[in-house]
Amino acid sequence: MGKKNKTIFWGDFNQSNFPSLKENTQTKYLIVGGGIAGLSTAYFLLENGERDIVLIEKNIIGSGSTGHSAGMLVCEPETATWTQLVHVYGIDLARKYFEAQVSALRLISQIIKSEEINCDLMPQELLMIADTKISKKHLLKDYQTRLSMKRRVELLGKENLKKEFTSKEYFMAERIEENISVNPLLLARGLAQYLKNRGVRIYEKTNLISMNSGVAETTSGEINYKKIIKCLGVSDKKVAIDRYLATIAITRKLTENELLSIGLADLDMFIDDERRSFHYGKITADSRLLVGYGDNKCRGKEKENYVHEPHVRNIERFLKRVFPNLKMTISDAWSAEYALSRSVAPVILFDNNKVTINGAGTQLTSVVSASYAVSKILGKKHSLDKFFVN
Repeated sequence: MGKKNKTIFWGDFNQSNFPSLKENTQTKYLIVGGGIAGLSTAYFLLENGERDIVLIEKNIIGSGSTGHSAGMLVCEPETATWTQLVHVYGIDLARKYFEAQVSALRLISQIIKSEEINCDLMPQELLMIADTKISKKHLLKDYQTRLSMKRRVELLGKENLKKEFTSKEYFMAERIEENISVNPLLLARGLAQYLKNRGVRIYEKTNLISMNSGVAETTSGEINYKKIIKCLGVSDKKVAIDRYLATIAITRKLTENELLSIGLADLDMFIDDERRSFHYGKITADSRLLVGYGDNKCRGKEKENYVHEPHVRNIERFLKRVFPNLKMTISDAWSAEYALSRSVAPVILFDNNKVTINGAGTQLTSVVSASYAVSKILGKKHSLDKFFVN
């Protein structure tokens, strides 16, 4: 498996692009956490006319679950299927949630293009694929739900699926439009630079130690604030979230003929179904096959640069089973924790001058959560008011 214990495929997770805090300072809004949730919160504050913003990150921007993700930005919920969401919230509110994710996707795409962020942006279709009678049943129900939500989706039977994904393991799929693939670490860093250019003060390697009465003590100095917004993910021990472990593996580069042989030359992404634990994957910008596996609850704090060997072995078995004619050598692999809400909706809490955003699971849901949180901070209505208070 090569350098899997030494190399992170997405980039150098030790390269710092922003300074650490050097002296005491003050701000109206203090955002803690440099992942997609924290960065999105800063963006929406700016868009609403707020300019006095400080964002701190204990390591480097994107070094948490954001940068260690697969970079598959899809308009899909993490904690439930669309069918389950419709059952809980009704068709109209579920559709508003979907529309919010589409808006988040288009926003991220627009910023990447306008700011020329080099993060391997690629529009890709998503295949939700079924290989058992149970997963087929779930898929058909989900397909009907998507149609009722007026989504652009196509049902593929076995013969049509072969044109998109040649593996004999699967016999049905939903083909879903409007998704993008990115290098998530480079996206986070590009977004941070964009925010800095607009006046957000960003400090890396600045860890929050404590906060009390409008004063945040960090490893590098004190920050006086009016409002603190915590986007800490698995680091937050005081929120009703669960910590999950997922593993991603990257194969060697595939030739054009190999991509054609497995039906992924057109760069589709895939998810094998919506049950835990599940496999998901995509073709990267340099023609490698990325495969993720996981969603195991964490019992303890995982070590940095930890690779969960059982996950890797599972991915190897998956590759051999699904693509038996190709020798898919794994060149890199890594495991990472991420936070997931225990309820259907992400965790967004308001407590006087403290706001908590956590447990979104996916990057687009994190953007949606940040949009909602900022609207409430500023006393504005939001299309998802009933969704987050349900």
